This record gives sequence, C-alpha cells and structure tokens, in this order.
Amino acid sequence: AIAQVKEDIESMGIRRMIFKTDQEPAIVALRERIIEALGTKVEVIEEESPVGDSQSNGEIENAIKELEKQIRVLKHSSECKMQVAIKDDHPMMAWLPDYAGFLLSRFQVSVDGKTAHERLKGKAYRGELVDFAERVTYMPVVHGGKMNKLQTKWELGRFVGIRPESGEKLIMTTEGVVKARTIRRLPVTDRWVL
Repeated sequence: AIAQVKEDIESMGIRRMIFKTDQEPAIVALRERIIEALGTKVEVIEEESPVGDSQSNGEIENAIKELEKQIRVLKHSSECKMQVAIKDDHPMMAWLPDYAGFLLSRFQVSVDGKTAHERLKGKAYRGELVDFAERVTYMPVVHGGKMNKLQTKWELGRFVGIRPESGEKLIMTTEGVVKARTIRRLPVTDRWVL
C-alpha cells in the first residue's frame, strides 16, 4: 500500500500537498510511513479531521463516490456485454478500481476546465482505449531474447487496464495478468464471448 500510494503521488507530479486523514491509529501510521517513503521529493502538510465529522472530508467523500460510480458503470457494462454476472470475488474485480481511477484522471473535467492528466502533462490523453473486460489479441512483451519465429505472435486475453507509467496494456489470461505494448480489437461478434 505504501509503495502504491507513493507511486501514485509521484506519477501525478505532486510536489506539495495536504495529507488529510482521520485519527484512526492505523491510518495515521500508514500516513507517516508514506511521508517517510516520499522523503524530500514532496512537501507534505499533515492534517487530521475531527473525530465523527465526516463533513470535514467532503471533497474526499465526493471523490470516493465518483470512483464507486465509475466502478459500478464499468462492471455493469461488462456484465451486460458478456451476458454474465461478475462475482465480487472474481480476479477481474481486483483490476476494476485501478482502471476506473485511470479513466477518471484522464477524462473527468474539473472546475478549471482540465483533467488531472492535462494539469500534469499539459495535454489531453490520446492513448488507445478499449472496454474493460473486452477480449483482445495482444502481443506479449518478451523479456531477454527473441521470440521463436514459429511461435504465434498474438494471443487472446481480456483487457483489464493500462499502466500509467508506461502505457502498457494489462491483459488477463488464464495464467494471470500480463503486460502488452500492442493490442488489437476482435470483430464485434467475438469481443464478449466467454
């Protein structure tokens, strides 16, 4: 959790921030460890909300509600297209919050007329997108050596996200989630076949 939050803060280009938490000891300890991991890269102002006062966290509560809505929409859309219910303990569900957050940071326009991505990078996101859980063909990333010339270059999997740092696509296979630089969409009739 510490490494993920540190990576998220650094990837957003944050140099100065208010780190607000409630007063729960576990959360305060987590905050301290994250601040320690950030070192001097980010100036952090610590703040705690009053006990029992959820209104003081209004901005965060709204952000959580937006993320929850995005997760529900992506899940429902995938279920409708695949014509199957995705259970909460399905491995695909572990990737859904990350992709929902990725989409919100790239496309949710704030009061300043910009997305979080535009504020960080200075331009709109132009990467290739496909639907969450859509079946795609992908070219696996080969580490250390060349691919056998007789080996199939394209494999089948389900799209579950994008690594923000590299733009690599995350593909769920029967062996787990793999990274791919290149994906291709299947014909519409084959995208949602189980």
